[in-house]
Formats: sequence, C-alpha cells, structure tokens
Amino acid sequence: ALGDLAQLVKGSGFVAYQGKGVFRWGHDHRPRYAASVKKSVISVLMLQALEQGRIGSLDEPVARFEPRLADLNEGRDGGMTWRHLANMLSGYGLVERPGEAFAYNDYAVALWYDTLM
Repeated sequence: ALGDLAQLVKGSGFVAYQGKGVFRWGHDHRPRYAASVKKSVISVLMLQALEQGRIGSLDEPVARFEPRLADLNEGRDGGMTWRHLANMLSGYGLVERPGEAFAYNDYAVALWYDTLM
C-alpha cells in the first residue's frame, strides 16, 4: 500500500510508525525539504518567547519589535500580529490586510523568523 501511495503522490516522502522509519521514496534526505520543518521550529520558539514574557501575546503587533512595518505597504503591514504570521494570514506585502486572506508567503516566514530572533 505504501508503494501505491508513493506512485500516487510522486516526489519524495518518508513514513514513520511508532518512531521508526518504515518506508521512504524519492530523495527525502536532501536539505531542501527542511524548509517546511522551519515553520514548526519557529512556532515552538515563538511559544517559548510567549511563555518567557518576551512577547506579550500572540495578538501583539509585530511592529512593536520591527517598527518599520508600520510604514510598509501603505501602513497595512503595521497591524500584523504574531498569530497572523504563524497562520499564514500576515498579508505581508499584499493588498489584503493582516487576517483577511491566507497566503503561503516565504517572505512572511523570513520576517517571522528574523523578527523573533
């Protein structure tokens, strides 16, 4: 069945069961696949910053930490929160305001990471 799955989805993949790798296909060992994991790591770091009081709330404007956001994109990006960044709802550089539309945006992920660090 896993072979059929690999044929269906193509590309590369890895299946783990009870903590052990049971099936892999394609080139899942290449570093380019680490990018998707980055979002999970940033989420953990963000929640740790919240627990430690480094950020006050997930609904706190990111512009508090990066004031230049207030002037970007005709001021729209100034309303962006940590929650918006974590949920791909930032509107970073888009026509839509934060929270108005989902957009998978690598630039927003970079902003999220850089500002958090």
